[in-house]
Amino acid sequence: MTNDTRAAFEAWMSEDGKFPRAIVREPCRDGYRLMIAQTSWTAWQAAYLASRRAALEECAQLAEIMAENANRYGYSDASREDRRVAAAIRALGDEGVKPC
Repeated sequence: MTNDTRAAFEAWMSEDGKFPRAIVREPCRDGYRLMIAQTSWTAWQAAYLASRRAALEECAQLAEIMAENANRYGYSDASREDRRVAAAIRALGDEGVKPC
């Protein structure tokens, strides 16, 4: 999870800093003192991962469509490259994103 993702969550959870106690973290772990904040953070991460996966799959599907169109018009090299792009997008998966 990026620092921007956590910052966005903490801004939301604390209502842009109005309630700073809502986002007090436990000193000995990467969690929040309030259970509602910890539960919300876990849900926030799950939503982020789901939306990221969906966005990556949509991009990969567009690359597949480009590959099909390139193949249809006789551009086999472009088709092959577009399929490689689709595979590379799918390989990103959850790379670098690990929920707590």
